[in-house]
Amino acid sequence: QSLEASASVDYVAAVRTKLSKPEILDAVLLALSHYGQPYDYSFDLDTKQEIYCSELVYDAYLANSKSKGVTFPKILTSGRLIVAPNAIVEKYVAEHGY
Repeated sequence: QSLEASASVDYVAAVRTKLSKPEILDAVLLALSHYGQPYDYSFDLDTKQEIYCSELVYDAYLANSKSKGVTFPKILTSGRLIVAPNAIVEKYVAEHGY
């Protein structure tokens, strides 16, 4: 959906990594490769046929041969480990002292 629709919520956060510009570009390109993929309403990190919002960020920033990546916390929700948007922001705040 559009940024306008996505941002019409109670809170929106934008955070930056300390990765190099080439690492960030690789992450953005990987994220864009998921364009058009169905939304994962099961919030399952193990399946890649569907993807949910923070899973997209999680997958894009996984460590690989080109990048040291970013490790995001997983939380247990309804018996399943997920990457929650709030956990991503909380990690950023904890690391940067905001």
